[in-house]
Amino acid sequence: MLSILNARLLSRLSIAVARQPVLLARASRLPTLVARRSFITSIPLAFPAVRAPAKSTAGRKTATTAKKPAAKKKPATGKKAAPKKKPATKKVATKKKAATKKKAAKPKRRVTAKKPVVKKSTRVTKAQAPPPRGPSPFILFSNEYGKNHKDVSIVERAKLSGAAWRALSEEEKQPYVTLSAARSTVAQEERTRYFASVDPDLLRRLNKQRIASKKNRIPVPRILRKPPSSFFLYLSEIRDPSLSAVENAKSAGAAWKALPESEKEVYRERCLELTKEHKLKLEERAKHLPKSA
Repeated sequence: MLSILNARLLSRLSIAVARQPVLLARASRLPTLVARRSFITSIPLAFPAVRAPAKSTAGRKTATTAKKPAAKKKPATGKKAAPKKKPATKKVATKKKAATKKKAAKPKRRVTAKKPVVKKSTRVTKAQAPPPRGPSPFILFSNEYGKNHKDVSIVERAKLSGAAWRALSEEEKQPYVTLSAARSTVAQEERTRYFASVDPDLLRRLNKQRIASKKNRIPVPRILRKPPSSFFLYLSEIRDPSLSAVENAKSAGAAWKALPESEKEVYRERCLELTKEHKLKLEERAKHLPKSA
């Protein structure tokens, strides 16, 4: 019995030695039970495994994607699921494209410069002012003297002309006096015509300008002056020449407040009569004014 077993063992060992390279290459794939055997049992034969054909990468990808289990659906609740929104980037891109198309389609507007608004000036010009008075004899002499001394400055010319005027005798001054009187007469006639046709409002504005420039007021003709009020009529009656204007105004104001209404009414009626007369005079004056005034 033992001899038969030994013969079988030797035959199998010879076969194993012949196939040693193959067994060593596939030793890692042998089952763990091969290393443990008894002499009673027979040695199981192990043959090299047949290689499977290599699969393509595309097939592997599809296989892996197919093997993924489907996502579990959440149980439906009372609220409806909101519809999926499209990505905002696409909308922004489409909107921007549409906006650029619209902007390109609009024609360019021509920007016209606005004309500056010219404000009407209420300032009285020199042409609207009253004509000047006639020149004095000294002014006529200094003008003549300056024509012969143009190489001198204005200040020196004024000093020299003043000294020369004082050195003249009365007979030498007489021609300038006569010429001054003649020109003053013509200038006075022009001023009379001016004040006869001038607008009272223009004179008021002109006097405001002159006061602002620290110049003297232009005297307004009596025909253009407004009549005094009831208080000033009362003041003219009780005015004390020994007192100043301020003192007279204070005393008249206190007396006017203490005056009974019946006496005040007399002065008010007189003021109304003077106002009516002044209005009639202005209307009569306006009839004779030129159309350009």
